[in-house]
Amino acid sequence: MLILVYFLTTDKPSAPQELTPSEVTADSITLTWQPPADDGGRQVKEYIVEKKEFNRRSWQQVDTTKTLTMTVPKLLEGNQYFFRVAARNDIGIGEAAETKEAITAKNPFGKNPTSLVFLRDYFRSGVFVF
Repeated sequence: MLILVYFLTTDKPSAPQELTPSEVTADSITLTWQPPADDGGRQVKEYIVEKKEFNRRSWQQVDTTKTLTMTVPKLLEGNQYFFRVAARNDIGIGEAAETKEAITAKNPFGKNPTSLVFLRDYFRSGVFVF
């Protein structure tokens, strides 16, 4: 007689994968990531997103989400931040994925969305602005 014994172990999920800042502005950042390689044998219920200013020691929870992206608002222009994301299942909160380098809150390419551009003249081949 052959007796098979199966052990079902469950645990917290591993860290989410490929945490990436996909869009950075002067006052927000959009983060994207992929699900953990190991969900711990239970479905991931949500992701916890946290931020930490470069010169601070403690992390601050931003929010939770069930999706693989989040826009973090209310950043201060010029400040540097670290971000991390952890997955939670019924067992608990797993390890977090962290940004490897601090990210500066600034508009891309020095763009300032409140700058005014004045049209001085226009031609068939282009425009002259000041």
